[in-house]
Amino acid sequence: MIDNTWYYTLSTIAQTLAAISGLAAVFSTLRLESLNRNIGEYKNRAIKVLLIRRKHEAKYQIPNKTQVVEKHLKEYIASILGHQMNSELQRDLIDSIIQYNLHAKDLGYFLQDIAYSLDSFLDQRDGVFKLIKIPGLLAAFTIGLSIVFLGLSEQLLYTEQVSQVGLLHVVVTLSLMSGYSIMRATWKLLGGIRSLE
Repeated sequence: MIDNTWYYTLSTIAQTLAAISGLAAVFSTLRLESLNRNIGEYKNRAIKVLLIRRKHEAKYQIPNKTQVVEKHLKEYIASILGHQMNSELQRDLIDSIIQYNLHAKDLGYFLQDIAYSLDSFLDQRDGVFKLIKIPGLLAAFTIGLSIVFLGLSEQLLYTEQVSQVGLLHVVVTLSLMSGYSIMRATWKLLGGIRSLE
C-alpha cells in the first residue's frame, strides 16, 4: 500500500509544483515585460536629455547601462536646476520636452519626473527578481527531491514504514511551503500588473 502512496504522492507533487511554477513564470514575464517597456521609454527620455548635455559639454560620453544613465541624469538635473541655466541650454531642453506637450515652466518637474520614474521602474524590476527567487528555488528543490525519492521508491520499500512516512511528511511539507510561497509571489505580481492598467 505504501508503494502506491509513494508513487502517486511524489508524482503529483512534482507535477503540481511544476504547473504552479509555470503559471508564476507567466505572470513574472508579463510584469517584467511591462517594466522593461517603461524603463526603455524613460531611458530614451533620459538619453535625450543627456544628448543635450553632450552638446554643451564636449568631453561628456553617454553611458550604455540603464542604472548609469539614471545616475548621470540625476547628477545633471541637480547641476542644472541648482544654477541659472544659460539660454541656449534652456532652449535645447525646452525643445526636447515640446514633443511631450509640456510647457517651459514644467521643465524642472519634467526632468525630475524622468529621473524618479526611471529609478522607480528599476527598483520594481529588481523587486520582481527578489520576489520570485526564493519561491522558485524552493519549488525546484522540492520537485527535485520528489523525483529523486520517486526514483528510489524501490529501495525505500524495504525501509521501515516509520521512515517512509517521515520522508513523505518532509516532502509534503516542503511542497506545501513551495506552493504557498509561489502563490503568494504570484498574487503580488498580479497586484503589480493590475496597478499598471
